[in-house]
Amino acid sequence: MSEAFFTAQALAGAAGMPTTSLRVRARLEFFLPDAVEKSTGKGHLYPFSVLPLATQADLISRAVPGWVLTESGKGRPETPDETALRCAPRGAASVPAVKAAQPAPARVAAKPSAALVARDWQRECANARAVLVREVLYLSKYEKIAVSTAADRITNVILNRTADEGVTSINSMETLTRIAAKAVARKDGARLPSAQSLRRWCSIYKQHGGDSNAVAAVAALTPAAREAGDELPSWLPALLAAWQKPMKPALTTVLADLARDASLAEVPTPAQARYWLKKRLGAIAREDGRKTGNALLALQPYFKRDQSDIAPHAIWAADGHCFDAEMQHPETGGAVKPEITLIKDVGTLRIIGASMAQAESQYAILEAITAAAQSEGCLPSMFYTDNGAYRGALLTDESALGLFARYGMTHYTSIPCRPQGHGIIEAAHKILIRAARRFDSYMGKDMDPDAMHRFHRISRKDIRLLRKGAADGRVVKGKARARLPDADEVMANIRAEIDAYNDHPHRSLPKIRDASGIRRHMTPNECHAAWVVKGFEKFEVTPADLADMARPRIARRVARGTVTLGNNVYACRELAEFHGETVQVGYCTGDASRVWIYTHPDGRFICTAGFEENSQAFMPQTALDAAKAKRLAAQAKRLQAHADENAAERWAVTALAAPGTPDMDVIEALFERQKETVAVEDDMADVIELFEQKWG
Repeated sequence: MSEAFFTAQALAGAAGMPTTSLRVRARLEFFLPDAVEKSTGKGHLYPFSVLPLATQADLISRAVPGWVLTESGKGRPETPDETALRCAPRGAASVPAVKAAQPAPARVAAKPSAALVARDWQRECANARAVLVREVLYLSKYEKIAVSTAADRITNVILNRTADEGVTSINSMETLTRIAAKAVARKDGARLPSAQSLRRWCSIYKQHGGDSNAVAAVAALTPAAREAGDELPSWLPALLAAWQKPMKPALTTVLADLARDASLAEVPTPAQARYWLKKRLGAIAREDGRKTGNALLALQPYFKRDQSDIAPHAIWAADGHCFDAEMQHPETGGAVKPEITLIKDVGTLRIIGASMAQAESQYAILEAITAAAQSEGCLPSMFYTDNGAYRGALLTDESALGLFARYGMTHYTSIPCRPQGHGIIEAAHKILIRAARRFDSYMGKDMDPDAMHRFHRISRKDIRLLRKGAADGRVVKGKARARLPDADEVMANIRAEIDAYNDHPHRSLPKIRDASGIRRHMTPNECHAAWVVKGFEKFEVTPADLADMARPRIARRVARGTVTLGNNVYACRELAEFHGETVQVGYCTGDASRVWIYTHPDGRFICTAGFEENSQAFMPQTALDAAKAKRLAAQAKRLQAHADENAAERWAVTALAAPGTPDMDVIEALFERQKETVAVEDDMADVIELFEQKWG
């Protein structure tokens, strides 16, 4: 039976082989002396016998479908269930008859076949033994000598390192020695096979079919690996129960606790515990309990989401992040870490909107959406967020009040406590971290703790002094004052980082060749420009829509032409016919002077209602002004009369107190003046009575 030969290109992608022909040739360089040159063209043909066992099995399964290995390494027809499993399309559900094995807490695997569970060193050893066996059989056949004699001659060549013309087809003594050292299955490679070992390997090779059944024959030469027993130690459950805790106790602490437990018949030694935790248990089985939630998910397989076929503005993703640097509060002047909300276009990975707020809220998200809509002139078909403030009524209310319902956007949320599913926007937080590092007030986890404490102490001292009006621009201990950036500086740095990100190649985008001839990934802006050239449909919004978008809406009942929002009352005559009906009230968060009224639930504009527009003066303003002027004139007249009366009294007292007889002309003048200024006869009678008593 003639042996089959294969090119490197034919072997590329087979089991146990690289995916490119160049790497296949590099992998098979060890067996290059056994290869033959092509009859036409360049390159080599590699014989089937020198290929790794997994590659041989894959080639045979391709040539003879339905052939599988048995426990002994011989072939047998596959069962109907195995045929259905092999023929099932990729990604299809498993055949019900073939059930997937459940993961066990301990990594104790059975040994179904040497060809299926062989490790790399076992396969290399089996291939090396097969090379030596074929050399012995080749020499025995063509020299017409016994196999034992041929084995002795080849062993003599190997041990003595002396070339013997015609004994072996391997011309390089170094290559032959290296193959012989691998055949012994020792890590150090210090030993070489004896003639007895070669005879035994030749016997095993012949017993399993030889060249006529090369796969099974080579598999029979695979050395046995020392496998751990399937029996689990009695102390393993107690060890795992004490080890798998979220507090992450040290192994020494766990072993000390087990030693004090009187209910355990056997306690592991530190070496036994470390062996089972590091060698026998898998990463998930070992860390389950010590890690939970996202930390445990980080060790498990995952699926990547491909957004290459998503058009721009089909899906927007949004998330908020607490800025890692302090800034000056716009109102109080104190230190605050703002909440930055970013909006990212999933199709092009461009960041298209950002907003700043003191904390995550519906209004901050609404401001970010409005900013993105203003910059792009459109809205998405789908909005993808987490389960935070994005579920507020101002955004998600389905009764035509929420923003998503008003503009027909579909809102999707990620699985709670699973940030991996929201990673496309979570990764954008690196932009905010880079922007925060530009300020001295940076407070990230990688900031030097002493420098952060020094800045915190100086900045708080300056804030206290500034509030007292005594430290504007002062110098503290010879160094510049620890200045907090304002909101404009922070947003300017964030926008600069966003622009740099949108113009930087992204490895999740397709590759292009730029003007300089360098092949690289596209930038988000280049990806968007490519979609513009290709053409895509987007939901455009008008300036009126943009203005309306920034006004949250809330349902209120009309009462006699007025609606109430908080403690404010807004009125308009057009609301008279809507008495007792529910309407939508749109309001501006920064201007409480008016509101916009819409019908409910279709959202047709009715009117603009002003603050307390239905209130008026209790009396006409002109009548009030006239009454006020009359009252002021009367009050002035009364005050002047009192002043004249007081002056007359002071003059009379002065005259009466003078010695001698008073001048009657003066007294009569006093009476006349008093009579003109005060229309009270009683006062004049009192003065006359006073004169009669003094001079009568």
